[in-house]
Amino acid sequence: MPGCTSASSCSARPARARARPSPRSGPRPWPAAEAGASALALRKLPAGAQPQSLPLPEQPPARLPEPVQRVQQALRAWPQLGPPRWLGQPARSLRQTAALLGVAPGQLARGQVLRRLADDAPVLVMAAGDRQVDRAKVCRLLGEVGRADARFVRERTGFATGAVAPLGHREPVLCLLDESLQRFDALWAWCGHARALLALSPAQLHHCTDAPWADVVRTFPRGLPSHAAIPG
Repeated sequence: MPGCTSASSCSARPARARARPSPRSGPRPWPAAEAGASALALRKLPAGAQPQSLPLPEQPPARLPEPVQRVQQALRAWPQLGPPRWLGQPARSLRQTAALLGVAPGQLARGQVLRRLADDAPVLVMAAGDRQVDRAKVCRLLGEVGRADARFVRERTGFATGAVAPLGHREPVLCLLDESLQRFDALWAWCGHARALLALSPAQLHHCTDAPWADVVRTFPRGLPSHAAIPG
């Protein structure tokens, strides 16, 4: 997907948002210059927002990978969410993952990282599995952005491409939420490993990231390809 080439079409128009209290507890909204205390960690989630958790056929390993442990640490501020779940077998595509969970591909909230060119800031877009991140739309909100390679993603977020969690990053990130995720009552988000996923509702995703909903995706022209890999 080509990056934005026109500065006028990619002018940053940041929305008002609050800064997260800790750089390790999850993403921050925009812009980087905004700061201030936040009571986010003490905020209660809306009643009845917990999605149904589906039983998965395998227990996690005795020692979880370090990125998953980092997510677990961040989740201590959100006991309503519960721990990450472990897939009983590996999945190599979005459709396979959705089939193992018994959900629609759109219910998979995948974290795609981009790179803002003006300041090299990592930009996290939490997008529905059946949608493509539209870089031009992200540009209009945050300024010109480009692709982030695997090294950038790992160094800045602490996660491998394809397993980026909505919280537990190594440093603050700019975060946007795909508003189409609100179609569903329950979502699943990767959290540090291809087989580790977190069950949460759209309301919980919004509250634990403190990020705004935005129009940042487009549909696949011919529907989700059957071979679509788990993207990052």
